[in-house]
Amino acid sequence: MQASAVTTSPPRPSLLVLDAAPARRLALIGALRDRFRVLPDDPSRTAIRRVRDSNPELVLISVDPRNPKAALSFCRALKTDLRPNAVAVLDPTGAVEADEVLAVAEGYARGELTPERMVAWTEDVLAGRKPVEEGRISKRSMLKRLFRRG
Repeated sequence: MQASAVTTSPPRPSLLVLDAAPARRLALIGALRDRFRVLPDDPSRTAIRRVRDSNPELVLISVDPRNPKAALSFCRALKTDLRPNAVAVLDPTGAVEADEVLAVAEGYARGELTPERMVAWTEDVLAGRKPVEEGRISKRSMLKRLFRRG
């Protein structure tokens, strides 16, 4: 009798998406769920508790354009208190600078990325490459950013 060869695929890396915008969060989950194990999120709990309870390999934090520095402060708090494997920042409106982000995170994506680019960027973050990815920023977001600076 011949033993059948059982092939097991390597475990998919786990990630937690922290984004207050439900539509963007669902789009990210849709883009990443085939390649990564996207952990369920419960927005009713604090973000620190969500990271602590789920213990992901990667935490993806989205910048809130109304308070862009909050994402950087949260990254610092995560690194100090919980020390997750990797933290990366998604900045759909380009509200923060890459050098600020890379001082506290393992990756930075600015603007909207296609699903394929999002997967490749996430893989680079997990590989420790500190990637910076530039996507499309809508004209509306750019105008808001200009008026905010003036």
